[in-house]
Formats: sequence, C-alpha cells, structure tokens
Amino acid sequence: MKSKKIKIILGIVLILLLIYGGISWYFSSQLVFFTVRTYEDDKRDYKIHSIEQVGLNNPEDVVIVLNDVKISGWYFNGKRHCGVIFHHGYRGTRIRMITYTQLFKDYQCHLLLYDARHHANSTGKFGTFGYYEKFDLLKIIDWFKEKTGLEDQDIILVGESMGAAIVIQSAGYSKRKFKMILAESPYADLYTIVKERSMVIYPKPALIFLPGAFFIAELRTGANLDDVSPQKYAKDVITPIIIYHSKTDDYTPYHHSEDVYKALQLKEKELILTDWGSKHAYSIDDNYQKYHEYFINFMKKYNITF
Repeated sequence: MKSKKIKIILGIVLILLLIYGGISWYFSSQLVFFTVRTYEDDKRDYKIHSIEQVGLNNPEDVVIVLNDVKISGWYFNGKRHCGVIFHHGYRGTRIRMITYTQLFKDYQCHLLLYDARHHANSTGKFGTFGYYEKFDLLKIIDWFKEKTGLEDQDIILVGESMGAAIVIQSAGYSKRKFKMILAESPYADLYTIVKERSMVIYPKPALIFLPGAFFIAELRTGANLDDVSPQKYAKDVITPIIIYHSKTDDYTPYHHSEDVYKALQLKEKELILTDWGSKHAYSIDDNYQKYHEYFINFMKKYNITF
C-alpha cells in the first residue's frame, strides 16, 4: 500500500513537472523567438513615408556579415568627420530610426541605420535583448570605422527602447569611449521588464513560469539572460550620455531609466523625464522641438562638437 502511494505521488509530481516544463517552453518561445514588425508596420505607425521626408536620400544598402548572422542596413555617406549609428527597439526596424536622424541633419555626418539580428531583413532565429546584440553592435562599429575612417570618439550611438538598452550594454561592456550616447526609454534589466510586462498581460499566477521560461530560453539560445542588464553595465560607461524617458510611459516605466542613470559613474550624464504625455518612446514624435532643445543643451553643456 505504501509503495502504491509513493508511485501515485511520484506520478503526480512528474505530471506537474511536465506541465510546468511545457508551459515554460511556450513562454520561452514568446521571450526569444518573438514575432517582429515589418517596414510597412513602422511606416504606418510612425508616419514615415520615405527617407526623403527628413532630407535623406541615396542610401547604400549594406550587409554586414558577423559570425552567425547577416545584418542588413542603410549607410548614408557624410561630408564631415563624424558618424551616427542608430539602433531600433524591440520587434522594430531601421525605418523607425529615420525620425532620430533629424537631430543630426545639420552636421552632415556619416549615418548607419540597421536591423538588429532576428529583425526585418537581418538574419537570426532569435533575439536576446543585448546578450548577443551588444557584441553585434561593437562589430558593426568596427565595420563603420573601417568604412568611414572614423574613430570611436567621432561616433555617436543612438538607441530606442531595446536599442537604448543594447547601446548602454555595448558601451559598458567594451569600456570604449564614443562621442556621445542618446538612449531613449531603456529598460534597466531584462528580468524586471519581462516580469512587469507579464503582470500586465497575464494573470499573476503565470509569474511562477517566469524562471522556467528564462531557464529554457537560455538552453535554447546559449545566452545568459541574467546578464542582460544595462543597469549592471552602466557603471563602466565612459561616454557622455543623455537618457530620455516619458513620465507617462506605461510600457517601460521611467524608473528603469532612473535606475540606469543612478548606476552611471561618469559626470557627463543627463536624465530627461519628459512631461508632455507621451507613450513609450514617443517623446520625440510628440514634441520634437523640446526634444531637440534638450539635445542641443546637453551638447553645449559638455562641449560635444562636430
């Protein structure tokens, strides 16, 4: 009788483990094998009809071959000795970053807009929110330097949302000094933002599957997702950085940018919490004039010149 009870208990435990594993597998797929947007999605939602509408034209289509992925992008040849590299957000495309090029239109810099791995025209079966992407960006910067003859100190890095988080991780990991970083609405660390988003999307009991989802996602990708933390890498950033975040952002709450800002050790830093009612990463769209004013003032304050 005792043996039978033990078998029943073991059977129940096994079933529960299989259920937990199955649901965790599903959530791991949502985490790293996520669906992505198209160029048409970004054109429609951000009201970007063409590159010409912001004064850009004749981009060179480039493919940057990294170890395991091919990165697709646009390179715009500049006339001056400066460069800007733009990194879009989660599920997005290079189209979105066209908006940010307006900040640099008077400087005639070399520009590079690209699709991150697993996004749009770039290859890659999954995304890791910065674990692999920070290395991608550093290799892309080296490619950009070789093409343009620029050095790190001539290059500005611009990122939005996930792109902002990746830019910060790249700069902190490498401890390389660039001209400037503009980070729009970054998350402080992956686990925290996924937990916060999960509480919005799913019933609270679903949170018990979060550790399992992360564990399985790591097994499937080889990534250490616990290492995906702009807040962790911020202490090693030595590049002047301005961070924007809307106070009314209900997708990635602005405390994420506050946490990253507090972790920064350098003096040349600024946190702009916009107060004009924008949703996530829309501050530049809703009040470009004020956004640009903060940008110019930051450069003047820290003597960032072209």
